Amino acid sequence: MSEYSEALIKCTTKQIGFISSHNKINPYAEWYGAQVNQAAIFEKSPWCAMFVSWCFNEIGYPLPEMQHKVYSGFASTQIGLEYCKQKNWIVSTPESGDIVFYTWDKGKTCRHVGIVIENFARSILAIEGNTGNPIGVY
Repeated sequence: MSEYSEALIKCTTKQIGFISSHNKINPYAEWYGAQVNQAAIFEKSPWCAMFVSWCFNEIGYPLPEMQHKVYSGFASTQIGLEYCKQKNWIVSTPESGDIVFYTWDKGKTCRHVGIVIENFARSILAIEGNTGNPIGVY
């Protein structure tokens, strides 16, 4: 387990149940966009990557500027995946606290991202945002 994974798991677990709606401010997109005063732009965007970026920032381990020079982390899952590939951060056996990127077209396009909570022999347990349901464990 990495030095930050326990804190990351606690942080993500506290977010379980959050539902993004038009009546509720999305704190993850707001945080991401607020870095350059553009929260409104990101408020209506898919926010799974912003959730992951926010969680790392919350525990004091902000992700590098993967997508924009002024933003910590990433909003685009595909850009996040490409950045991690360039840094050789992709592993075949994820551990607690790792970022998991999901593709449904044999690895061509990344469509979703979450944080690994536990790795089992043939599956992982992850906490994800923007799944169409409240933030939850999947």
